Amino acid sequence: MEAKVNQSGTLKGHQKAVRGIVITRDGKKAVSGSQDNNIILWNLEKQEAARTLEGHKDYVHAVCLTDDERFAISGSRDKTIVMWDLEKGTQVKVFEGHTDAVHSLSLSSDNSRIISGSGDGTIKLWDVSTGEEIRTFKGNLAWVWALSFSPDGKLALSGSWSKRLTLWDVETGEAVRKFEGHTDDVRAVCFINDGKQALSAGDDKRIILWDVETGELIRKFEGHKDRVRALAASTSGRFFISGSYDKTLKLWNIQNGECVYTSPEALGYVRSVALSRDDSMAATGFEDGSLATWQLEVVVPPSESTAGDESKTGEEVPPAGEARPEADSAEEG
Repeated sequence: MEAKVNQSGTLKGHQKAVRGIVITRDGKKAVSGSQDNNIILWNLEKQEAARTLEGHKDYVHAVCLTDDERFAISGSRDKTIVMWDLEKGTQVKVFEGHTDAVHSLSLSSDNSRIISGSGDGTIKLWDVSTGEEIRTFKGNLAWVWALSFSPDGKLALSGSWSKRLTLWDVETGEAVRKFEGHTDDVRAVCFINDGKQALSAGDDKRIILWDVETGELIRKFEGHKDRVRALAASTSGRFFISGSYDKTLKLWNIQNGECVYTSPEALGYVRSVALSRDDSMAATGFEDGSLATWQLEVVVPPSESTAGDESKTGEEVPPAGEARPEADSAEEG
């Protein structure tokens, strides 16, 4: 695999850390959420803010988009989830029920349900059309930093302060399996390859590829020098990008664990990343409130198969072995 990655722009509008980003299907717009309590709709062609959505009373930790791209959904430290009309810039629904910060969100592929993870130690399932809570998942009892629906919407994967990943049955709210391998908070998770595998990243600097059905650790990806806070996997399932407190963006070959691109170490702390659906564009959000856009050209030789076709590779990654800064407490997330 070969990758050419070029920064194509810088976006400025947020005043504090950018905690979530999503790019529209056509790659012309993006939505970001920030610790300045606001959400911004960006025009990527003009490299400028098209609209600012105001209404949250505290940090915005997570954002996602409906498939028709008419609505954004955000989770906040003000304990609420809000659905926004992007054209009008208005709130459509407010989902209330969490008793602490909402740190993570995921929208089902049919756009009918949302799952949310909170500092109250719970995961909740919501009906998008009514705004009503369907159920609370049982037994997590830790800050839930990361969530992802499986492609078929039947399972969900969470990452938390407990240092574990948990696989959930969405219909029952019961834990199916736990994944052990991280030695610090798990900050990002995503399904790949039709939900057969998953990626996770955490404050232990580790990125891990998992077999979802068995819970087996397939591969570790080594290279980041500080906490890894964000992941985004390509639609093809051949590569993913990661953002870290080591101030770099990396692009990885999922099949063999090789890092094929590392950005200059001058970006600032990377808090969030996103990929366009055609895998040609990436966006990164930084601690200082700025965003960057990137043009990607990834060439995968025909001889390279999809992830998981070979046995485990890579060496064991040692524990991070360093204290967490005060500014990055569990409360701040």
